[in-house]
Amino acid sequence: FVKLDLGKRGNLTALFDSGSDKFLPLSTESYEKLNAKGSAHLVNEGYGSISSGLFGAGKVGIENRVKIGDLFFGNAVIKDISTTVSEHKNKNSVGMGLAKYGVISVDYLHKRFYFAPHSDSQTHQPSPFFGFNAQLIDGVYTVSAVYKNTEAEKLGMRNGYRITQINDFDLSDNQMDSLCELFLSNYLESETMKVNFVDDSGNNKTIEIKAEL
Repeated sequence: FVKLDLGKRGNLTALFDSGSDKFLPLSTESYEKLNAKGSAHLVNEGYGSISSGLFGAGKVGIENRVKIGDLFFGNAVIKDISTTVSEHKNKNSVGMGLAKYGVISVDYLHKRFYFAPHSDSQTHQPSPFFGFNAQLIDGVYTVSAVYKNTEAEKLGMRNGYRITQINDFDLSDNQMDSLCELFLSNYLESETMKVNFVDDSGNNKTIEIKAEL
């Protein structure tokens, strides 16, 4: 566990998770404390699951995107951080997303964590946001969370819908090779995404979503 400096807003204790590509997902408890101080605010409200593990998708619940301001490392700062808050997440964590902004070193023997920022002042650059999350559930690439008032929701996307294609990648009929190629294409870093999905009535629909701030 490492202590993170939020300046006048206090500190956060977070688990360092080297197996995560995330930046700083927060527990609900920590977000509520920051929100009560006026140090955080809600950006997008969602519902579903955005995490997965050894036994598949995580528990379904409230999944929100929030802004929590700046994070300090001595005299250096990472500004305007946006992150996620999950109803069932009981610990804050800092993942390898932090490595975009500096060099991480861990002394496991002496339980020390070191971070050397690339520069004294950097602005957090989150991945493009498309208003939904998807996970492999029972061998099917499935919409696992949708955020309110986003383009994805307005265009008809709902939790549980089966995704059959993203951009030029065929994800129907357990096309695992295509799914691997999709992720290797860094499709989540693009400005637009074309998605084909099947709704609860078996209807196919194709939408094009622009990334949101």
